[in-house]
Amino acid sequence: MQAAGIEQANTLVIAASDDAVNLSIMMQARVLNPQIRIINRFYNTNLGERLDHTLIDHLSMSVVGLAAPVFTFAALGNQAI
Repeated sequence: MQAAGIEQANTLVIAASDDAVNLSIMMQARVLNPQIRIINRFYNTNLGERLDHTLIDHLSMSVVGLAAPVFTFAALGNQAI
């Protein structure tokens, strides 16, 4: 992360497929740059929501959470964009 310039970065997007890896990267990034905005992909939506409420400049996104409304509309027979 240091070689990539994490100390000067404004935002970091973390999107590995493993929540534990994403959490570890997030913690390391905050140590190196406490003011960085972090957008984090978490499968565990409860963990993501807790981090969003606890941490400054943190946004968690869940593929399941983003897809749920589209899935619901499709299941009800409506068209979803």
